[in-house]
Amino acid sequence: MVSRIQFGGKITQELLERYALSPNWRDGSFQNLEATSMSMSPFKIPQIIYKQFTNRADKAPKKP
Repeated sequence: MVSRIQFGGKITQELLERYALSPNWRDGSFQNLEATSMSMSPFKIPQIIYKQFTNRADKAPKKP
């Protein structure tokens, strides 16, 4: 079973209609573009921190 957690305010019909326009919105929720694991080894933390603070230009949106 997939758990759907709601963050922030309540989802209005207007927001649902807007979300439906996204290619990543399927079956009532957004779908990740990449496989995402919630488990993390303590040995990966330095690598993650390094990636956050390097190649900053690659993390900026290419367009609005």
